[in-house]
Amino acid sequence: MKKVRQRMLLVAGLVVVVGAVAGGAVAAFPDSSVDTFTGCVNSGGQIGQVANGLSPLKPCGANESLVHLSGGDITKVTAGSGLTGGGDNGAVTLSLGSGFQLPQSCAAGKIPRWDGSTWQCADQQTYTNGAGLDLSGNEFSVKSGYQLPQGCTYGQVATSKGDGTWKCQSSLGNISTYTVAWTADVDSLYSSATAYVYCNSGDIAIGGGFGTDNVDITASGPWYNGWRARADGGLFGGTVTAIVNCLHAQG
Repeated sequence: MKKVRQRMLLVAGLVVVVGAVAGGAVAAFPDSSVDTFTGCVNSGGQIGQVANGLSPLKPCGANESLVHLSGGDITKVTAGSGLTGGGDNGAVTLSLGSGFQLPQSCAAGKIPRWDGSTWQCADQQTYTNGAGLDLSGNEFSVKSGYQLPQGCTYGQVATSKGDGTWKCQSSLGNISTYTVAWTADVDSLYSSATAYVYCNSGDIAIGGGFGTDNVDITASGPWYNGWRARADGGLFGGTVTAIVNCLHAQG
């Protein structure tokens, strides 16, 4: 009779536990309002004193341990930077915040661009090369005529070669200028002629011009280390003169 009585007590205790759990939550894993139950478990694995909340119905005895029971599988999910949602009970959802969402329907070649509050589909940035720059693909470079020489020795300066490029030149103290002119004859009957003039070797052309006698100038400008002038003789012909201004430096 003693063994029968112990089994009946055990069964009764289990009925109490199941009844308490079932009374607190209809489903085993509800999506919201998940209850937490607290009870005492003894060395034989029996649970008693179950109550809804974080405390047992009565304090656990000396040979019992506190146990928490719940139908949930999380305790808390917090939405950090860039996320929304979260929660501390039941089924929770995390989503990207609107300011962190990139557009998903951009056409080919478009890029996301910030408009101050959200990301929008936008055309890619294009570039054009201004004065002195070359553009190849997406790479800029300095045009040759704007590139100063990189191999000058100490104390040298960059000077124009008269053809749109630069060279290294020693910096000298005594500087002077002079002018050189050269004249070419232009025949009549609409023939043309060109006069060429150059600075002395080692000197630098710093400007120039032209002069004419009964002929029409058609072109004038720098020519290597000098100047040139071209003219049309018209009906009567005449002369065309090229003039170059030169810089001479002597150490």
